[in-house]
Amino acid sequence: MTSEELLLARPGQAPHYLYAMLNPLATPNPVQHWCEQGWAAEQIPLYILTPMESILPASPWLLQIQPECLHQVLAWCDAQTSPSWGWLYASPQAWWAQRQHWQNYLRIVIDGDLRAVRFQDPRILSLWLAEPQEALWHGLLAPIATVFLSRTEIYQRPVAWQPLNDAFPWALPDPLSHAWHDSPLGQENKILELTLALWEQDPAQAEEWEAHAPLSVQLQRWLQAWLADGGRVREATLPTAQAWLKTRDNTMKRQA
Repeated sequence: MTSEELLLARPGQAPHYLYAMLNPLATPNPVQHWCEQGWAAEQIPLYILTPMESILPASPWLLQIQPECLHQVLAWCDAQTSPSWGWLYASPQAWWAQRQHWQNYLRIVIDGDLRAVRFQDPRILSLWLAEPQEALWHGLLAPIATVFLSRTEIYQRPVAWQPLNDAFPWALPDPLSHAWHDSPLGQENKILELTLALWEQDPAQAEEWEAHAPLSVQLQRWLQAWLADGGRVREATLPTAQAWLKTRDNTMKRQA
């Protein structure tokens, strides 16, 4: 089946509604282009009228695609050189149900903490879709029949439809959390998080360590060693990183 058929097919019933989840922080901004082309029948930044409205420019945009524009939309998707623009999906549910669903999932529980989730970033969603977790399709992706990340990465709903989840905030299953943390994106995020924490906690010490090499480079070496020893990115903590830096620093001083 073609991409169009996979997105639209619904044997014996009316075709699915088609939607796009766009990332306005991608370069160039896809939202502006889509609006100029008139491809959407409805569109909304999902942070509007929510507690996250203060960072509205970073909000994911939900758009309902005009069915007659699907061919143009897919041609545009093919022309994108970076996957960060967003993704498409098909659903049997109409616009207002979609809007309510996604606004319920703007913040979810990850590793025991309530966090904003960047579900508009297909690089994150791709990691989660690769894991065989039914809970993902009964929670975050509950109204979705087909997910389109690219022509070669299309996912069809692998589980039966169930009543929509009404328990919020939704908790991300542990295997999906590990998939994110252990990915290259997750590792970059951990290194950035630890680097900022080191500078905030003890600027003088961070400056001393930085004199040897950029802290981010040193932490990357430490994290790779941590992973080689069987550690998990999610379990890598600031005290552990500090202990390694101090030990390495003492070793260098003895050798000097």
